[in-house]
Amino acid sequence: MRKRSEKLFDAVPRLLLIAGLFLVGASFAQAEEVVNLPMRQVAGDEDAYAISLKEFVDMVANSDELIRAQGLEERIAKQGVRGAEAVYEPFLNVTIEREGSHVLNSASEAVQRGVRPNDLYDSLESRGKVVLALKAPTGASAELNYNLTQTVNSTQTLANTASPEFKGYFGFNISQPLLRGAGVRATHSGITIAKIELDVARQTIRQVMAQRVMEGLNSYIAVQRAMERVRLRRQALEVATRIDAEVTMLFSEGLQPESEVTKARSSLALRRAQLSEAQEDLEEQLKSLQAFVAVQERITDLPLTASRLIPATRLATPDDTKSKDVMGRHDPILDDILDRRPEAKVNALRIDLEDHKAWTARDQTLPELALTVRAGRDNLTSQNKPFQYLEYDPTYHSWMFGAVFKMGIFGDEKKKGEFEAAKLRGEQARLTLEALRQRIANEVNSSGFLLDKAVQRLARQKEIVKAQKDLLGVTRKMHEEGNKSGLDVMKQELEVLLAEEAESESLAHANRASYLYSQVEGTLLERLQLE
Repeated sequence: MRKRSEKLFDAVPRLLLIAGLFLVGASFAQAEEVVNLPMRQVAGDEDAYAISLKEFVDMVANSDELIRAQGLEERIAKQGVRGAEAVYEPFLNVTIEREGSHVLNSASEAVQRGVRPNDLYDSLESRGKVVLALKAPTGASAELNYNLTQTVNSTQTLANTASPEFKGYFGFNISQPLLRGAGVRATHSGITIAKIELDVARQTIRQVMAQRVMEGLNSYIAVQRAMERVRLRRQALEVATRIDAEVTMLFSEGLQPESEVTKARSSLALRRAQLSEAQEDLEEQLKSLQAFVAVQERITDLPLTASRLIPATRLATPDDTKSKDVMGRHDPILDDILDRRPEAKVNALRIDLEDHKAWTARDQTLPELALTVRAGRDNLTSQNKPFQYLEYDPTYHSWMFGAVFKMGIFGDEKKKGEFEAAKLRGEQARLTLEALRQRIANEVNSSGFLLDKAVQRLARQKEIVKAQKDLLGVTRKMHEEGNKSGLDVMKQELEVLLAEEAESESLAHANRASYLYSQVEGTLLERLQLE
C-alpha cells in the first residue's frame, strides 16, 4: 500500500503538467479560432476563388486583427472580474518558528526571573500559528487563530516546573467598519466596477466588429461594382468595334460620310480607354479586398493573397421600408437605436461606472470608525495537546472589545479631491452621451435619406433599362422589316449597355446605403447573423 501511495504521489506532478498543457492548448486554440474558407475555384480561372457575402463577413468577424485584439480585452476584463470576486476568498496563513537564546541577565531581568545578575539565560522556543482570514459582505474582517508554543528555558528548573511548557491560544478577531467601507455596496464595489468594465469590453467588440465588417462590405460591394463595370464595358467595346467596322464598310461604299467614321473611331477609342480604366479600378478594389484575408492566410496557410477572391453573391435591390418608417419619427425610434448601438451602450455603461466610482470616492471621504472584538481561550500545560483548547473548558480565557476612530484633521483633502474629480468625470460622460445622441440622430436622418434616394434612383434606372431594352426590341423588329439598319440596332445595343452600367452603379450605391443604414440603426451584426 505504501509503494502504491508513493507511485501515486510521484504521478501527481505529471498529471498536473499534462492538465496544464491541455489548458494552455485549449486557450491557444480559442484565441486562434477562425472561419476556414471553402475554396471554390472559379471556372476558367485557376487563380480566382469565389466567396459568398456570408462567408466573407464571417471571415472578417473572426479573423480581423482589431476584432481579435478587442476580444483579448474582453478576456482581460473577465480576469479582472475573477480577481475582484476574490475579495471574499478565505486565506490560510501558517507560520512555524524556532528561536533560541543564550544571553546574560540584566539586573531587571534577573529580578523578574528570580536569578542573579549576569547569570546565563537559556531559552528555546518552537512556535506554530494557523490563521484563517476572510472578509464578510458587510465589510467586516475576521480571523480565526490557533497558536501553540513549546518553551524550554533555564527558569523552569529554578521554578520547579515542568519542562518543556506548552502554551496555547485559540480565538477569533473581528473588525467591523461603521463609516468608511461599511456595508455590502462598499465591499462589493470592486466587483461592480470590474463587471461594468467587462460589459464595456463586450460592447466595444460589437462596435469594432460593426466598423470592420462595414469596411469589408464596402470593399466587397466595390469589387462587385468594378467587375460588373468591366463586363459591361467589355461588351460595349465589342459593340463599338462592330459599329466602327460597319461604318467603315458603309463609308467605303459611299453610304456614310467621313465624319461618321471619325465619330465611330472616336467612340471606339473612348470605349477602350473606359475599359482600361475599369480594369485598373477592378485591380485596386481586388487588392483592397485581399487586405481583409491577410490574417486568414497566415492562420490557415492558404495562398489567399497570391490568388484573387471573387464575390459570389449577386447584389439585390434593398428594401427601403425601414428608412421610410424612421423619417419624421425621431424620439421613440431613436431611443430604440440608442439601446442597440454599441457606442451608446458603452457610454451609458461609462456613466454607471463613473457614478459608482464617485460613490466609492465619497465613501472614502468618511472617517474611519470600526468596532473590534477579540475573544479566545488560553492554557498552559506540561503536555502537548494541540486541540485541547477546542474542548469545553472556559477556565482560562481572554477577551477585548473596543472601537477605533480615525479622521483627517482638515477633512482629508486628498479624498475630497478624488471625490470631486469622480463627479466631474460622471458629468463629462453625460455630456458625451448627449453629444452622441445628437450625432446618432443626425446619422439616422442622413442615412435614411440617402437610402431612400438611392433606392429611388435605382428604381428609375431600372425603368430606363427596361425602356432601352424595349426600344432595342422595337429597333430589331424594324430592322427585320427593313425600316432600320443594322447600324441602328448596334447603336441601340450600346445605349442599353450604358443604361445597364448606370443601373449597376445605382445598385451598388443602394446596397452600400442599405448596409450603412443597418450600421447606423445598430442591426448590422444581427442582419449578417453575426450575433
